[in-house]
Amino acid sequence: MNFLGYDMSGYVGAVMLLVAGGALYTAARAASEALGRGSDASSPEIDSAFSGSDTWRAVGSWVPVAVVVMVATLLGRVEVAVGVIFAVSVACLSLVPGLAALFQPEGATTEPADASRTPRRAWGFVLAVALMLLIIGFSGRFTLLHAGLLFAQGLAIFFLFGTQRANASTIPSTTSTLKPASPFPVRVIQLVLAIGVAGVGAYVATRGMEVITRKTPFFSFATLAAIALAPLLTLPMIGMATEFSRRGRPDVPIGSGVTVTLLNLCLLLPLVIVIHATMQQYQLTQLTYSSQGATVTNSDDTFGRVTSVQSTSAPQQTPGDQPTTLPPPTTLPQSTTLPGTQTTTRDEPDFVTTSLSFPLALWRIDTVLLVVFGFILLPVSTGRWNLGPLEGSVLVIVYAAYVMMLARFGPGWQ
Repeated sequence: MNFLGYDMSGYVGAVMLLVAGGALYTAARAASEALGRGSDASSPEIDSAFSGSDTWRAVGSWVPVAVVVMVATLLGRVEVAVGVIFAVSVACLSLVPGLAALFQPEGATTEPADASRTPRRAWGFVLAVALMLLIIGFSGRFTLLHAGLLFAQGLAIFFLFGTQRANASTIPSTTSTLKPASPFPVRVIQLVLAIGVAGVGAYVATRGMEVITRKTPFFSFATLAAIALAPLLTLPMIGMATEFSRRGRPDVPIGSGVTVTLLNLCLLLPLVIVIHATMQQYQLTQLTYSSQGATVTNSDDTFGRVTSVQSTSAPQQTPGDQPTTLPPPTTLPQSTTLPGTQTTTRDEPDFVTTSLSFPLALWRIDTVLLVVFGFILLPVSTGRWNLGPLEGSVLVIVYAAYVMMLARFGPGWQ
């Protein structure tokens, strides 16, 4: 796109990302309000308003993340989906808790007044999930087995959380007067509209990143999703972190960040792996082979998409055909295989070709940071360590260093 002789395509992509960010922010706020039982986050009764809806508000903030990941996967941009999952998780465990601890008033604590209301002990499971991702990274790819293991961990955490929530419901609440909740049909309509707006924003964001990567090939889709799209998706939780911290409840945004992280790694990531494997297997079955023993090569695609089919056998003859003299056999050039890609033959069908590559940058940077944050959350979850302004400042600095490191080394580690 040219304007007065200048190529404006890069600016168009940036504008598309900004527009998508506004749509995703609006969708997150609407979904949080719809799932938060209709309570008003700006009401002074903050302690009672979030006694039973803080987790559902976190789920509302997570809705645009899930929509972006699903839309990118269905559009064939699985690298965007994987990059968003890991980058948003890192932001939820560093930037969100850091701002919550940094802006808390003097004398406030990250430990809730009633530990039964917020399932703090579930925060420690972040370390278990991060360690599993670290082990998976040694294989260089995500398989259906890995998806099942991550989903099983999520189920275990969910049942533990449900037990704690049930125990919390039996404890008398010190609730003051709450504002009346919105009618259920109104909240359903609001949630559906929020998902629709998030879908439009996700589509615009994906196409905008395509425009930017064509203009700036230095940035890959995964890197651009991590340094540009993930902060936009984290904005609603950042606003919640500063708001609740100033009112003496920094534990709420920290718990919300942990909830979003566990949903990303134990639900969204397995879904992406399964959907990607299904789509790839469907493409394999739809391909028309010219002869038996055709070789499917996906070496041109880092994320395991099928890109070419080569025939490795001579054409078959019918009884009525005249014999022909075949040329002498030639040596086929060796195909270059990038890390995380595989080559299989049609005679030996395997789901290996449908496995999802684990980018090296996400394993070396994002996964290691998730393990570190998991260790930090262990004493916080048991109440033995309170995150103060000093710890909050360190977490914010770590996130800034993470973005710069990903922008510097990420493209070379894809």
